[in-house]
Amino acid sequence: MPRTLNVRVTTPDAVLEFSIEGKATGRQLFDQVTRTIGLRESWYFGLQYVDNKGFTMWLRFDKKIVDQSINKEDAISFKFRAKFFPEDVTELVQEVTQHLFYLQVKEEILSESIYASAEACVLLASYAIQAEFGDYDADIYQRGFLSNERLLPKRVLDQYQMTHEMWEDRITRWYNQHRGIPKEEAEIEYLKVAQDLEMYGVNYFEIKNKKGSQLWLGVDAFGLNIYETDDRLSPKISFPWGEIRNVEYHGKKFCIMPPSNKRSPDFIFYVSRTKVSDLIMQLCMGNHDLFMRRRRLDTMEVQQMKAQAKEEKAKKMAERSRLEREKEARREAEQKQLELEERLKQLEEENLRYQNINVQSEVMIKLLQEQVGIAEEEARAHARKNLEAEEVIRKVRESAVKSEEEKLAMERKVMVAEEKVDSVLQTSHMKEREAEELRCKLEEARLSEKRARMRLTENASTSAISTSLDETAANDGSQTPPTCSPDTPKDQAVLEENVEELSKQLEKENQDYLERSKYISEQLSALKTQMEDLKVEERLTHNDHLHEEIIRLGSNKRTALEKSKSGTHRARIAFYEEL
Repeated sequence: MPRTLNVRVTTPDAVLEFSIEGKATGRQLFDQVTRTIGLRESWYFGLQYVDNKGFTMWLRFDKKIVDQSINKEDAISFKFRAKFFPEDVTELVQEVTQHLFYLQVKEEILSESIYASAEACVLLASYAIQAEFGDYDADIYQRGFLSNERLLPKRVLDQYQMTHEMWEDRITRWYNQHRGIPKEEAEIEYLKVAQDLEMYGVNYFEIKNKKGSQLWLGVDAFGLNIYETDDRLSPKISFPWGEIRNVEYHGKKFCIMPPSNKRSPDFIFYVSRTKVSDLIMQLCMGNHDLFMRRRRLDTMEVQQMKAQAKEEKAKKMAERSRLEREKEARREAEQKQLELEERLKQLEEENLRYQNINVQSEVMIKLLQEQVGIAEEEARAHARKNLEAEEVIRKVRESAVKSEEEKLAMERKVMVAEEKVDSVLQTSHMKEREAEELRCKLEEARLSEKRARMRLTENASTSAISTSLDETAANDGSQTPPTCSPDTPKDQAVLEENVEELSKQLEKENQDYLERSKYISEQLSALKTQMEDLKVEERLTHNDHLHEEIIRLGSNKRTALEKSKSGTHRARIAFYEEL
């Protein structure tokens, strides 16, 4: 026996390598893995490996690793996977547990181990994108941002005449509706949709009844289901764990015993290999134990985990609320800054306009001054001409001829001269009025200039104040409010209030299940209608046709299970034997 074993364990999101003692048991290795990844809800998981004959097996915890049929390699490889599934994903307490289930189920859907219709795949892809990228932002996530993401099974891509951009548009429409959902809740929403898929959480095994008919046995969290060979979506009959008293096998023969109070024959089936019997036995025991555990009071460990999970969730809710408040404060500060910048821009434009008015006023004043000067000069010239005309009249009067003809002629001349004088006087008065008007305009222009300068001074003062407010707003927008310690009494009160709200929310989840399922069904139906014209009928698989028949009948996973459990135990056994 080697002193140490080199072990490589592949989890859904990491590869771990260990060196353990050669005589270590499966339990010791499993505990080391769970400690490494911080997992406490370990009862759902197991270590899977391929034995030396090529069959996939689960590592036995009660036996030494080297005593099991493992391949003796330099590094023994195991896969850390969910072996048992909860009846409802809301049972999962730890975020690490939820994340591991999310990654495994997502991979099984993409690899088509779990069948999902095209419309369900689009909805699931939108939650996967929300979990990975957060809230949708059209400015950041431009067309083509999903081009490198593996979001849909190849089967779905081949069945529709749709380009990658068309798929991206449909996924993004749903993605945009998930705004505000944090990563952990997006993963849970993904699992809530996935758990309603017919093949979710079911381990299938080929079996035969006493007649030798080939059938499928499905082992899941609810019980044992029997399927026909060509239909693994709808069970024909089911035996819930509550109706099973004991399970035992001898070689390839399996015997499921009903409760002692039911007078009914045992449920017997046959498998191809003894190792398959051992594998079925492990799954039956584990699922039955979990079935019984769910119907008992939680252990102290589970109670502590749930209390811790509630507290952590409440803290995260409080932290998200604080971040939202900070974002809102930042948005308000940025908005205020934009408003101040816009106001400053308006003031600068107004300032420039008044500067232009001032320049125009100065030009107008200068022009008016020139016009006043010209008018005054013309008035002086007319005054001189007036004096000259008066002098001429005086001289004419003094040198008037004695004769009447000369006197009349002189009078005519005088009349003409007086008319000229009157004309000169009228022109002089008009020029004086023009000069007075120009003086008034000059005075008004000077007053306008004074007002413009006063307004310019006022704008300069306002711009300085706006700049100061702008700097203050920028400082307020960039400064992160101090974060209070969560240990203060105020935060503790908020935390307790959030814990109480979370408790009410968890109690309400079960009541909202039917409404949520109805809403999702309506959304999926609408999406299916939109995509129907692009479907290529020739590329549909057998499971696609089976699923369409289920939808046509108005059935789903839960109603199919209820129907398969109907009837007495004896009647179901008789029906099974006739398959």
